[in-house]
Amino acid sequence: MPPSSETPRPRPVVLCVLGGFGERAEREGNAVRLARTPNLDALSDRPRTQLVASGPDVGLPAGTAGSGESGWITLGAGRVPELVRTRIDRAIDDEKLAGDEMLRRLFWLLGERRGARLHLFALVSDGTVHASMRHLHAVLEAAHLRNVEVVVHAILDGQDTSPKSAWRLLDPFLAYLDKKGTLGTVAGRHYALDRDGRWDLTHRYWKAVVKADGPRFDDAYQAIASAYDEGLGDAMVAPARLGDYAGVQGSFLADFASGAPRWDWWGEDVALAVTLRSDRVGQLAAMLRAKGLPPEALDLVTERGRVFHAFDEFSLTTLTEADPALELPVSFPPQPIADTLGEVVARAGLKQLRCGPPGARTHLGAYFGGFRPAPLDGEDRVFPAAAADAPDGGSAEVARAAAAAIEAGAHDLVVVSLPAADRAAHTGSLDAAVRAVEAVDAAIGVIARATLAAGGALVVTSDHGNCEDLIGADGPRPMHTTAPVPLVIVDDAHREAVLAPGRLADVAPTVLELLGLAPPAAMTGRSLLARR
Repeated sequence: MPPSSETPRPRPVVLCVLGGFGERAEREGNAVRLARTPNLDALSDRPRTQLVASGPDVGLPAGTAGSGESGWITLGAGRVPELVRTRIDRAIDDEKLAGDEMLRRLFWLLGERRGARLHLFALVSDGTVHASMRHLHAVLEAAHLRNVEVVVHAILDGQDTSPKSAWRLLDPFLAYLDKKGTLGTVAGRHYALDRDGRWDLTHRYWKAVVKADGPRFDDAYQAIASAYDEGLGDAMVAPARLGDYAGVQGSFLADFASGAPRWDWWGEDVALAVTLRSDRVGQLAAMLRAKGLPPEALDLVTERGRVFHAFDEFSLTTLTEADPALELPVSFPPQPIADTLGEVVARAGLKQLRCGPPGARTHLGAYFGGFRPAPLDGEDRVFPAAAADAPDGGSAEVARAAAAAIEAGAHDLVVVSLPAADRAAHTGSLDAAVRAVEAVDAAIGVIARATLAAGGALVVTSDHGNCEDLIGADGPRPMHTTAPVPLVIVDDAHREAVLAPGRLADVAPTVLELLGLAPPAAMTGRSLLARR
């Protein structure tokens, strides 16, 4: 129930979302239990509960681990969302994927451009966070029925799967690919799916795909074996061309209708990115289109004043949206979610801030905002420019920025993303994850002290599990888990509250109650403060 008129509303309410903090009692392989966490320990006497952050409770199939995407969408929506992968799965079940407008256009272009090939950028992984093998198989089947020549660019995982699982996954995939297409390149996701502005990594992958410039191997197995010999896992396999792959077909063209025509190189093939996460394919898509690039990245795809456009504006399609600014054709564009937590706060005339490292822009923007990425009225965003490779994952910089905003007193709601532990866990290193958990704990201490000094309320939770279970039967286990996540509320007005177990969809209504706002009817989650 809303606070009484005698109880002043806390200001601000601070929602801290930790990346990959699942709940697990055992210490073995549990970075959360093994780390020194004095600040989180100090919250142990505060009202707390556990939330389901996986499976149907976040819009995923039963038994499926949660992700940053599903977690942040659910946190902002206050209800179980329909995720894009569900829409694609339904199209496959209804035998309608091949009839998708954008895929039909790709197939039409291939018919018009004699000799053109379809390039598929695909994550070969049995993880479900960034892509689905089922979706890749369905696209291959549709292309095969139309006698399309297909070149697959296999991106290896090793972060949402076991670090060296590619060899096992390639066997069934290559059997399925037989007579449907060929492998053109292979590379780890470290290069192909960078999202932190490390354009040199993206360019190294771009060179292998577009110009067949890179180490050559007879097959993917040789490329993987070479990386393993160097002590590297799947994610770090260097971009390599396979067999006789010679790059994207194209030629130099000029627009003589312009005032100052310039000869640029334009690809003549077409392509589809068979991925699920916009924040992972945007950087690659920008370089393939040579559009929206910062100067240093544009220089990488420019030779003697000529820009290389691997694919023209009609020829690069994404299964899900890569980056709205690129204006790429999208087969399954996001469906905006109305009445999110941020929208309710904005309509009430309150001020809000979203703060996190640069890599959390999509999580705090498009995902948390229900795919309405533009800032709302009264909303500020701060992404401190800490180095992506900082030892603490930028946690200290984020904490300082959030604390400064809290102390300034201009915002009613502050949403903070602290993903460092999840990122460290994906490396498969327990030691790195322990250090990251300790860095996040230090950040929580800074934010908690600022919040309490300002008379605010702190809500701490996580988007999904990961760093609590990092050792499997066969070695490192760097992938997300189905473990529940914590919810802790630090607010003197609710110090004696007893919180019932819930799910991530309950966080938004709980935050709204702390703010003294009624949740909209669309929020099917329930305030955990009201259930005591």
